[in-house]
Amino acid sequence: MNVLLAEDDAVARMTLSAVLKGLGYEVTEAKHGGEAWGNLQLGYFPIVISDWSMPEVDGPELCRRMRARATDRYSYFLLVTATGGKERYLEGMEAGADDFITKPIDMDELRARLKAAADPRPAPACATTRGAIADLRLLQNASAMRRKSGNRSSATSKTDQRRSSVTAIVQTATKSTCGLR
Repeated sequence: MNVLLAEDDAVARMTLSAVLKGLGYEVTEAKHGGEAWGNLQLGYFPIVISDWSMPEVDGPELCRRMRARATDRYSYFLLVTATGGKERYLEGMEAGADDFITKPIDMDELRARLKAAADPRPAPACATTRGAIADLRLLQNASAMRRKSGNRSSATSKTDQRRSSVTAIVQTATKSTCGLR
């Protein structure tokens, strides 16, 4: 399994990379958040481990960007920070992180978190919802084409109205959680 490791401290990055490789993971290293974001745009990583404070793009922002992308594959995001505490933890979770670990990293704790990350995840609800909305829009477009051609029955009209209503309800319900426009 390929892990994206974003850490600006060279010693910490090399150490954590060696540990991950020893645990059987393939590791793609990024020296800062901007490089990590570039890697995420080029490929899929089932697990992302990111330092909190990095140049260009910090860990929470990297997580927000990753979560904002429409994809049907889930990536587990683990934030690593030198400072802990409830406020920091909550800030990381609000950014979309799955988990949070403080430095120095306890290897048993890391192993447990990676085990949780390796469990299969269902497709994100936003991706599924967007797909359903796209299907409904296709049906609406087909109905509009039938209307233009004059081939329309009263049953078709009621079906079109229901589809429009369902589409509007789903779009409204997902705007805040999926960022759908």
